[in-house]
Amino acid sequence: MFYVIQDTTEHPRSGLFYGNLRGHLNKVDIGIIPFNVSWDSPVSGGPTVFQFQLDNLLPEHIVCVQAMSELYTPAMWYAAQENSSKAVLQLDAYLTGSCPLSLSDATQKMSETVIRLHDFRENIVQLNPHKGELHAQSSRVFGVKKSDDRRFQIEPHQWTSSIQTGQGRRQRYLNQEMNVNRILLEPDVRKRTVRLRAEAYITKPTAGEICPSGFELHRTRFSGPDSGLEAFRDYCQDVDECSSRTLNKCDHVCENTVPHYTCACHTGYRLSADGHTCVDVDECANPSTSPCQADQRCVNMPGGFECRRACGLGLRESATGEGCEDIDECAEGAANQCRENERCINLPGTYKCHAACPFGYRALHSNLSANTIECADLDECAMGTFTCPAGARCWNEPGSYSCRCPNGGIATARGCDDRTGTVCNEGFQWDELKGCVDVNECQHSSGLGPCQFKCVNTYGGFYCECPQGYQLEPRTNTCKDIDECESFSQPCGFDEFCLNVPGNYTCVKKECPKNYVFDHRSR
Repeated sequence: MFYVIQDTTEHPRSGLFYGNLRGHLNKVDIGIIPFNVSWDSPVSGGPTVFQFQLDNLLPEHIVCVQAMSELYTPAMWYAAQENSSKAVLQLDAYLTGSCPLSLSDATQKMSETVIRLHDFRENIVQLNPHKGELHAQSSRVFGVKKSDDRRFQIEPHQWTSSIQTGQGRRQRYLNQEMNVNRILLEPDVRKRTVRLRAEAYITKPTAGEICPSGFELHRTRFSGPDSGLEAFRDYCQDVDECSSRTLNKCDHVCENTVPHYTCACHTGYRLSADGHTCVDVDECANPSTSPCQADQRCVNMPGGFECRRACGLGLRESATGEGCEDIDECAEGAANQCRENERCINLPGTYKCHAACPFGYRALHSNLSANTIECADLDECAMGTFTCPAGARCWNEPGSYSCRCPNGGIATARGCDDRTGTVCNEGFQWDELKGCVDVNECQHSSGLGPCQFKCVNTYGGFYCECPQGYQLEPRTNTCKDIDECESFSQPCGFDEFCLNVPGNYTCVKKECPKNYVFDHRSR
């Protein structure tokens, strides 16, 4: 908001303000609003009493104008510090902005809406007196009570103003505080007027600083312990934080304001909560609002995004980002979804679980329609499909075989040790230096091992383990899914189906269409 005050060189104790208020409110021209103010200081050194009246208000602006206490403070500031005879001054103000959101619907119920202004303090800083410049800022509160409210709703807000006075005039202190209290509003919807009564007085801020934060002193002059400020030369000026490497904390754009500064970000970024860091906006984060077409995929980029050809199901973007490549589901964990005696086969864009026996096993019988197969261990020793060095004999193992020496040791590529006097027990092998040592059956030369899932070596033997939800087949050392729905007594609730899944089970609610009931004798 901007004010121009045509003042007098006298210092009156009472007087009149007159002038006009112009501008736009909610993008609507408010026209010319006559501004009439009278003030009186009945007690020397005491507060100044003000009577304001705004006429010719548009009906939709009456409620909003009541809440805008800054309309009245320039006149309060000017008159509250005067202390002599009567004077008549002129005040012209230009307003541009929007009505607070909390009052957006109050214009429809003007006669049923009550506004209450709370006491407040405004900090007023002396800028360049040669130009007659002042800066005012304050934090304020107004209350609004509508017809359906039981009590007032509190609305805090902050206000900043630029005030233009007569050139060369200055206030008593470079930084001073105006206290406004005992505010009384009297709106008249029929006459389209708003009256306000208040008291105001000027004090020096208790903090004692010459210029507040965001300002710096221009040409300060001191003379002894009682320092004095030389009129027309010393004043507070805004600090341009944007031009300072130490004060400017903005990542992208710095905009100097009076006082302090604000930060902004380039397109494609947003300002974080700290007020100066810029964070990339992920335009692709929400697939439902993707900026790309249906047959395209959105790729987030620093400060923007790109729309690229969409990769189909089972495909992903290549490492170069130039195209799509197949996902090998079998190599990336999909094999765990295949059941016992099934092999994961990768296909373009997908995979399938094919009934097959593990290496070293043979099919007993299969059901192609159900894609199931039963497997048994291949006895390579009995079939004669083994290859052992001279002096070693074939030893059948689940899914494989080993070559053993007469002393029980595992044959090497060079054959067996010619010592036959010492024979090791099963699960041990001969070592030239250590004698009979434990055989780690879990570390098979073929890399497969005797177990389908997990092999645990023991002293002189081993045993196999299966994951939760599976049980071990002792004959083949393979893991078979446990059908919890058949193995346990009603694992689900009375009104639920038990549905077996690989390694687990799930309970499905028994729900029937309208006008049907569930028959517990059927499934």
